[in-house]
Amino acid sequence: MSKQKRPAEGSARTQKTPQTGPAQRANEPAEDLLLTMIPTDFDVVRIGSYETVTLFGAERKDLFHFVCYEAGSGLRQYHIPHFRIAYAISAAGGRTEETLQYPLADGLSLLTQKSGPLGLLTGEVCFLLNGSAGSSIGDRMIRAAEILNTARKRVVCENGHYAVAGAKTQGGKPVSSRSFLLMDGIGFERSFLRRLSARQFGLYSAFCTHRDFPCALDQKSCLEGMVKAHFEHFDAIPHSEDFLQMIMTVQDKLFPYRIWGKDSKVSVDSAIEALAVVVSKLGRVQRTQWVLLNGMHGGSLFLQLAVISGVITWEDYRQFQTQAYQPDSPEEQSIRSSASYIELFGEFGKAVIKMIPCEECGELKPYDGGKWGRYCCIWVCDSCREEHEPKREDYESDEEYEECKDEEEWSDDDGIVDEDEDEEVDEEEEEN
Repeated sequence: MSKQKRPAEGSARTQKTPQTGPAQRANEPAEDLLLTMIPTDFDVVRIGSYETVTLFGAERKDLFHFVCYEAGSGLRQYHIPHFRIAYAISAAGGRTEETLQYPLADGLSLLTQKSGPLGLLTGEVCFLLNGSAGSSIGDRMIRAAEILNTARKRVVCENGHYAVAGAKTQGGKPVSSRSFLLMDGIGFERSFLRRLSARQFGLYSAFCTHRDFPCALDQKSCLEGMVKAHFEHFDAIPHSEDFLQMIMTVQDKLFPYRIWGKDSKVSVDSAIEALAVVVSKLGRVQRTQWVLLNGMHGGSLFLQLAVISGVITWEDYRQFQTQAYQPDSPEEQSIRSSASYIELFGEFGKAVIKMIPCEECGELKPYDGGKWGRYCCIWVCDSCREEHEPKREDYESDEEYEECKDEEEWSDDDGIVDEDEDEEVDEEEEEN
């Protein structure tokens, strides 16, 4: 999360009063019929317009959906899980900055303000969520953050792992992980959706796949099926140069040798051997992501490997995977929505953050040596430290105040040894 200056006058639409003059005419070009079609085609409402940029949005059952149209550049879609926004708002609440910017997706960020409405930034334009349409979306975002703050009581620490109290996977296993963020997200889903169901795809559903089922990628028959499907389908159709370049880059990064190209390929058996080497390089979370992408979206195995290994961005993946569909089609919406959760699962599943309880307020807080201190032989979070720190007004003289500060001095020597210190640990190999 980074600091963000308050939007300059004219760069953000407040929607409190109707626009007049040239800006109003620029916002509503009569010849651009697409602006009138988007609300109906995508089932969204218009949040605001500024010059050539118009932002639409709506809340779905499992996420927020935004559609941004810019004259001359086209249309972009963003599918943002509730938890990502709730987490950003909650994190901003613990900061002192007046405004903060939190990236939600490539090209879209959330603006939080201490004394103002939420905002959405796309490019250089900020749309404040305080108009007739935007305010209801902003209210739902704030409500999600409130649910998250309450749901965090469900996450408990047990033997170095975090768990959602009382929750089980579909296979009856505890919902626990060394990743607090992953458990934080699943705990939120339980409160937000009222119940956890593997049929409702999200972090919990992805976690059930990860925990309950042996990884299919360890089976030769699975790799054989993926290789044959790619060879049979992609040999028969032409490809763009971008797609071919992506495939070559993935093979050069992960494979012991190239197995497929525009005018060449190896035998199926040789391809399976190479693919097995690739699988051995992937962490458990990445393997689960690959299984989910292949099972839910299909397509090129190279495309799936490209996104989980960072060769392409998730937005590149969505563009490649949906180029055959109409932007407002159920197929495209399904791919974009599920990909957002598979991305989130990978991001949080690999994020092992040390959390320790504050001995003053009792809440689990991220451990950061720069924000924690030892005070009177107990461990307290930064908020409690500031609350109980000696203040000048509590003492009759400067001498008493300085003497008390010396006696109750904070120490940054925490005495906590990171269990992963002095040894290399692949974050993706953690018992998530």
